[in-house]
Amino acid sequence: MIINIINSGSDGNAIIYYDDILVDCGLPFKKIEPYLKNIKYILLTHEHADHFNISTIKKIASNFPLIKFGIPFYLADQTNFIQNKIILFHEKTYKLGSHIIKVFPLYHNVSNVAYQIDSLFHATDTLAIDHIIVKNLDYYCIEGNYDEEMLDELLEKYPYKLMSIENHMSMQKATTWFNKMRRDDSKLVLLHVSKNV
Repeated sequence: MIINIINSGSDGNAIIYYDDILVDCGLPFKKIEPYLKNIKYILLTHEHADHFNISTIKKIASNFPLIKFGIPFYLADQTNFIQNKIILFHEKTYKLGSHIIKVFPLYHNVSNVAYQIDSLFHATDTLAIDHIIVKNLDYYCIEGNYDEEMLDELLEKYPYKLMSIENHMSMQKATTWFNKMRRDDSKLVLLHVSKNV
């Protein structure tokens, strides 16, 4: 299986790609543990708790010492307890086993990254994505947090969502960018979709 979404949203994020790469650990350990048997690599993106559950990460690092973590440089201090890790930098390419990983900066209210993993692209929690050019991939797994056509209604019902919208990408922005990058058979997978839209 190329994509296995354990969960994606404000209640927690953990997605498996190519059976052996887990992106983000934003769920309790008990919810992630059944999927860890085949995981060789974990790529973290940013410090928000729905992506970065520190208790879960500590348990994985302790109980599964062979799993290697890819840690963005700005999370290095918060993950100094992890022994088996590689520090990742923007605009660099890394080889993890048979996988080629490229790292791209994202625009959020904290430092964040997107990953190209072989012929798949992953990006959530970003206001914009137009600065990234990754054409002709098989899969684009990107945030489509809300529907712009429902924005007024959404903010009227949930005014506290304004800050979230200012730091997340709409379905329309995601689709427009995807259509610039895609080839005819590329697939779009919308992630981090709000439960209110």
